Amino acid sequence: MSYPQHRFVGTGERTWQVDLAAAARVAPWAWRTPALLVTELVTMSTHFPHWLLALGHADLPVPCATCGETVIFAAGAARCVACNTPATPPVGAQLVWVGQIPTLVRPAPALTARLPALAAAGYPTVTANAARYLLVTLSVAYPDEWPHEELLVRYSPRFLELIGVGTGPSGTTHMLSEGRACLYAPGQYQGTGVAAVLQQRLVNHLASLIKIAGGTAPSEAFIGRIH
Repeated sequence: MSYPQHRFVGTGERTWQVDLAAAARVAPWAWRTPALLVTELVTMSTHFPHWLLALGHADLPVPCATCGETVIFAAGAARCVACNTPATPPVGAQLVWVGQIPTLVRPAPALTARLPALAAAGYPTVTANAARYLLVTLSVAYPDEWPHEELLVRYSPRFLELIGVGTGPSGTTHMLSEGRACLYAPGQYQGTGVAAVLQQRLVNHLASLIKIAGGTAPSEAFIGRIH
């Protein structure tokens, strides 16, 4: 069975097959139970087809040493999605998903004023069915002992700063350190895969952060949200 992914690079599009063996070599859980990795690939390709399975370290994507682009798994190795340069996975390497989540931009002067700076930093808006959405880039890392340990979902600290949310731990914004979202209470996580975490938890958390960027108090922005 094949697991294709694709990415627009420059003026063209690159398509490749995810190399399961190359990916599993950097993830103990995937090496022990390859069926888990297959399930994740199938589920993500169905619900988030534009997200990429990438090489990670310290819960973040590893950039290509040559051009700084995302490192994916193809043709027997970890290699840059743009320049195809092979990469040597560092000690403690992880599997990480990288992609964008659209979130609704509701009319709010405080948020509208932030949009130009967000666009300049790589967070553009798009319009669909007369509604405006902000595209937010995220990463989701698998810990070594997944699914027994919680997935690690991170926003860029730059994004958090641009929307006026601190990058440090905060109970009011449900944030942990270095941009990691707090999506589950202690002991609540039950091995849920990446697609379900994004659909069931992250979209609500992001919507609440965008409300805060528009001027809503955190205590009100998170009312009724389950994280």
